[in-house]
Amino acid sequence: MRWINGFCLLFVTAVLFSCSSPQEQPCLQEDILYQVDGFLAKNPDSAAKILDTLNVNVLSEKGRAYYCLLKVKVQDRFKNYDDETDSLLQEAKRFFVGSEEYYLEAQTCEALSRVGFSRGESFAYHIEWLQKGVESIKRCQHIDERFLLYRNDTLTEQEVIDLMKYKLIWRLGLTYISCDNEKSIQYLRDSFQYFEKSHNTLFFFRAAFMLGDAFLQAKEYDSCLYYYDKGRQAAELLDDPAEYAVYPFGMAAYYKKRAQDTIAAEEYLSQAITECHKGLHLLGDSLFKYKDGFYSILSFCHCQLEAWDSCRYYAEKHLDFLEEHHVAIVPNEMHMGIYQRLYKSYAALGDAEKALQNVTCYLDMSEKLKDESQEVQQIIKEYEEKLEEQRLASEQQVKRYRQYLWIAFILLAFLSICWLYLRSRKNREIENLKFQEELHKLQMDLEKTSQNTKQITAQRAFDIYRSNPKDALEQILNEFNLHYPETIGRLNSDYPDLSKTEKQIIILTFLGFRAKEEADLLHLSENTVMKYRSNIKKKVDKNLYTGF
Repeated sequence: MRWINGFCLLFVTAVLFSCSSPQEQPCLQEDILYQVDGFLAKNPDSAAKILDTLNVNVLSEKGRAYYCLLKVKVQDRFKNYDDETDSLLQEAKRFFVGSEEYYLEAQTCEALSRVGFSRGESFAYHIEWLQKGVESIKRCQHIDERFLLYRNDTLTEQEVIDLMKYKLIWRLGLTYISCDNEKSIQYLRDSFQYFEKSHNTLFFFRAAFMLGDAFLQAKEYDSCLYYYDKGRQAAELLDDPAEYAVYPFGMAAYYKKRAQDTIAAEEYLSQAITECHKGLHLLGDSLFKYKDGFYSILSFCHCQLEAWDSCRYYAEKHLDFLEEHHVAIVPNEMHMGIYQRLYKSYAALGDAEKALQNVTCYLDMSEKLKDESQEVQQIIKEYEEKLEEQRLASEQQVKRYRQYLWIAFILLAFLSICWLYLRSRKNREIENLKFQEELHKLQMDLEKTSQNTKQITAQRAFDIYRSNPKDALEQILNEFNLHYPETIGRLNSDYPDLSKTEKQIIILTFLGFRAKEEADLLHLSENTVMKYRSNIKKKVDKNLYTGF
């Protein structure tokens, strides 16, 4: 009832929009497309009716391509393809494939694969488009916000992208079951784990049964039954009678496979037949999903039991079903098995003409399957080579980034060291300039002192030295302080780096003492005094050192 009300509302809205002004129509009509996409899966009838009411002429080029894609998706829901399907699909493909509309490109690739399957395209065709779809959705970072606005769930943008990604991976795994079971298990397990984590019951149910089929092909029976049981539990939550039939279908396939692996196969074959009848009973006359699979298993089991009438009956039922639902007969094991079993049945029943017809069909399909298998392997090989190239390119890019990072780090470190060195050098130059200015100022101050005072002080100092008292140095310094009372204070404040001995040597040199005489007064060796003088020259101005 909710969907019927929704359809009525949207239908009226579409009619009103079709009557509105031309300049407003494109945006409004395209909004309706996104609304249709939001409920197409659950109500394809309403989706089809709404699409038929839209005025395609007012849509933008992208809108028309999207409209074509939606029409194809509706036809796919009903498996009702007509002459228009290919042109619709080609229009969507022309606009979206190779564009930057990655989400819609992925949807188009999926549609090409699904329609191709119903049209009888090869497995190579399906694998190629599904791989392209996976590559597209992996590049997708954002989608149109209207994809979120008109959904009937609360998924975020990234969750919608991931859902599309793992649906494609699931379909890819499903396709690989027929040609590469190892890859099939890998893809199906990835999708199963995602759908389980995201609580998507429908696709969890599908992935579980397909994963069970893949393990069945690998003859890993415990794993097969485990995933079949997981699928059964999910089917109960779906409350869909058609999906209830999947479990007996899976168990029938399981018993059929076990019958092929043992000599005493009759019991397994009987159990498979029982499961098939359970499934057909659940489907009844109104539901058609999975019936072709049940007919295939029934014809196989009766063939193994040499019940030729029953074998022929179910094989022909299988062919009639395919024709009724417009499913193309393609070269695969299931369809080849139909003709093989019909050939055996008619041969056993004595109808040589029909036996010959069916064996001819079987041989033709067998040859095509062989050619297709080579084509599939080639596509797989090319795809794996492409993935390997991408991996190597990615590794090379990472290596280049690391090299660039190291180069940038080294360059930054070098520039930092250069900057620190230049800054330190500039600071030293500034300090030296200040030092020179201070020395010059001191020198000018000292020059103001009377030369006579210096001579008197020097003469008195030498007299003390010649008298050679024990405290000669102390008396000389006292004499100096008497005549130059501010000099020691100035030296202490302006040149704090000078040691006491260095200051004493400066004063003695100023008074005219030679190095040997200074050594005697300081009780040092002459070499030590020369070293002190050398250090003093580095610290103070030469003019200050020699005469203040």
